Amino acid sequence: MQKLLLPAALLVIAVPVAAQGDHFTTSPEGYDFLEGNSHSDDLIGTQPLLRYQQIDSTNTRSMSNRNRLAFRRDAHVLSSTEYGARNIEVEVVMAESDLDAISTTFDSNYTANSMTVMNRVTVAFEDYTLPQGFAATATNTLFFDQIWSYNGSGGGTDLLWELKVYSNDQAGTRYPMDFEFVTRNGKFGTPIPTSAAAFRNVISTGCATTFGNAGLAPEIKNYGTFLELSNTVFNGVASAPVTLIIDSQDRALTSSAFCTTLHALVGAAIPAGTADATGRATFGPLVLPHDPGLIGQTLVFQGFQPCVGCFPGQADVSATRAVELTVQPDPDKPKIGRVWSYDPTATDAVEGPHPGGLVIWTNHT
Repeated sequence: MQKLLLPAALLVIAVPVAAQGDHFTTSPEGYDFLEGNSHSDDLIGTQPLLRYQQIDSTNTRSMSNRNRLAFRRDAHVLSSTEYGARNIEVEVVMAESDLDAISTTFDSNYTANSMTVMNRVTVAFEDYTLPQGFAATATNTLFFDQIWSYNGSGGGTDLLWELKVYSNDQAGTRYPMDFEFVTRNGKFGTPIPTSAAAFRNVISTGCATTFGNAGLAPEIKNYGTFLELSNTVFNGVASAPVTLIIDSQDRALTSSAFCTTLHALVGAAIPAGTADATGRATFGPLVLPHDPGLIGQTLVFQGFQPCVGCFPGQADVSATRAVELTVQPDPDKPKIGRVWSYDPTATDAVEGPHPGGLVIWTNHT
């Protein structure tokens, strides 16, 4: 019988995906063959003293018996003699954490399973002078003194790793490491809201006024925990109050009694200011409760002003153009975050929390 011999590379490919993932895992998850979207060159590898914590909520797979952590050079940064080899005295801590509750008090970020996995030791970090290609192989491997395991974020906690730097013989020179934001617009604290204005759909023309056709520019911003409503009327009736009507559907009522088609008739009627001498009125922002049922809903907006005698034979009402807005999804939350201090013995961070983090590898034998 003839034996089938497979190259070692194919044998690795033949291993079930879950087994490969458990053996050699990136943080953030899924960057085995994917380059990060940015780089970091002024912290690890550059600072003479540092306490750096990174919390990652993307690692859903378990990571049993971890015995090493490694970094990789960023591929976007060109060559430089500044990126040479260096000797760095480091210590490594692994723990479980909660990214949503990230704190500038370092020890508060340990929620479970914290362990100093590598005692203080000097490590020779490689020469990063030349680029090493996209999604470069792992370098600067830190071998643990203690085995550490993690069940993945599915177990209700996030991955925390921490590096303490006690000395660096090339401090002050840059050292480019691969970095990933994961959620580019994620922000700690008050989030960057999603905006409905970018998806504004004008569905009619407003009544003719002294300044042109009456216009309307509504906006709904979603902050994740509340909404903000604002509005601008332009080319309206000078010195006249504005009533903004928000309807859940387009009524499209055409009548010779009105100067334009009425699209918003039923729903919320909100006093929205009084137009100035140029027919412009601004309103808001008005804070509204966060209602999950509104997310993805398309609402119809139209403004109305009294205008006695403006439209002979018609109602004494001027209506703006009608606009559709779709309430946008909740804003992105950071999926990875970091805090740091320029002192390995510090109890509190002086920087952060900031979104994004270094791309690292963890492995076991």
